[in-house]
Amino acid sequence: MVWFLSRNKSRNKSRREELLNEIKRSKTKKGEFIKWLEKHDLFFKKSVSWKELIDDLSHRRKPTNKELAEYIKDMRKTMSKVRTSSITPRHEKGHKFEKKVARWAKRYFNADDVKTNILVNGLSSKRPYEVDVHVIKGRFLRKDIWIECKNRKSSIKRVDVFKLLSAAKDIEGACKDGREDFYFDRLAIVSTSDFDLDALSYAEDNDVACFRYTNNKYELKNKVSWI
Repeated sequence: MVWFLSRNKSRNKSRREELLNEIKRSKTKKGEFIKWLEKHDLFFKKSVSWKELIDDLSHRRKPTNKELAEYIKDMRKTMSKVRTSSITPRHEKGHKFEKKVARWAKRYFNADDVKTNILVNGLSSKRPYEVDVHVIKGRFLRKDIWIECKNRKSSIKRVDVFKLLSAAKDIEGACKDGREDFYFDRLAIVSTSDFDLDALSYAEDNDVACFRYTNNKYELKNKVSWI
């Protein structure tokens, strides 16, 4: 009987050390673990090392092995959520919005072809510009439309319109210089957020169409000559 109790005690201690070492090897922060231990009336200084912490907890009855196992389980769930969110970066969400805009643009402009995320060279820029949505309308009298997609919470400002105009001008320069096959005749911005009044006014002066996307609808927010 004594031998059985001794063996059981040894097994529990081994299991405890295994759990504690698993916590140490994980990416959990020591400070978070110390904070969790406070809930079990165990208080440690933040300066304590992992070795000192494990040595001390190895000789205690609390938290129990079951509670340590629950901590590891919760920790894994948290880390799994973090990994899942990192697998889907922001640009991937942006690409989904661009494809949605592309489907709408093909119908709205009665386009012959629509492409997403194409690279177009500029005259002065060392790197090519990424065009979110490229709408091609007409075969003989071809018109190329650049739609810039903005899927963000902050409003569209004058500088956003200015950047689009500058990039289109640079591409036009590259086309005239023989470095590109085409340039954009029309420019548009589709945004999930509002446009500043200054941005709308500047866009209207430069014939840039501004659409607000909300509740699965696209609303033209300014006046342009080509729509």
